[in-house]
Amino acid sequence: MEVMVRECGINSFRFFMTYKGLLMVTDDLLLQGLRNASRLVPLVWFMQRMVMLLPRDNNREADMRTVSERTNSRVAWFSILSLGVCVAISVLQLWHLQGFFRKKKLI
Repeated sequence: MEVMVRECGINSFRFFMTYKGLLMVTDDLLLQGLRNASRLVPLVWFMQRMVMLLPRDNNREADMRTVSERTNSRVAWFSILSLGVCVAISVLQLWHLQGFFRKKKLI
């Protein structure tokens, strides 16, 4: 970074935090990069302070997880109920067909 600032005239750096699980760096490496950039370029320090002042919504992820788990549970119970209904209808159809064939004296 120092070489890029001194020799190439780079005056800003961008740190992107996307592609979770695919292209990630550790927190320590990210903080080290931010410290180096803030030491070299004042604009990074200002933006870093502004981000730290933004309110964080830590409960949102927990709420979304709860909603996801409840939805998953409901879908599982609906699947079991649907399977039970299919089995019950199959049994009733077999019972009806058996009575029909007995009535016609085919069984």
